[in-house]
Amino acid sequence: MLYRPLDATLLIVAGGVGGSLCAYFFSRKMSLAFTEKVRDSRLFRIVENHGDFVTLCAIRTLPGFPHSMINYSAGMLHIPLSRFALSTFIGFTAKGYVYASAIRLAGTADEIGDALSPGTLLPLLALVALFIAAKLVQHKFSKDTD
Repeated sequence: MLYRPLDATLLIVAGGVGGSLCAYFFSRKMSLAFTEKVRDSRLFRIVENHGDFVTLCAIRTLPGFPHSMINYSAGMLHIPLSRFALSTFIGFTAKGYVYASAIRLAGTADEIGDALSPGTLLPLLALVALFIAAKLVQHKFSKDTD
């Protein structure tokens, strides 16, 4: 609430992308033993099975999805750095702006109903729906080319 949404978004993206890249590079160097411990994790398998660009963008925008699992899993799986970094940048930018805007609206709301209004929450849900739709379309086209 201290910053305008655009300024807050820049801070969110800088911190989020910087931290994500550190975790990504750290996990690429981790021992094989640790990788074997987390390989059975449901979240690890999600990234392993769906590590494409669109899905990485989509899961970055999901509320409550643990970013640390995305970062560490991507590093352990050697997902290409360009795909990881760009999807992280896009995901944090989209989610950061929507969250910063929602917090700003909630902080300046006169009543609690205004803070929880569809106008505050709908942009995030719409963004996730768009990424999921893009993934479904991408999947359909990849089946058609097989």
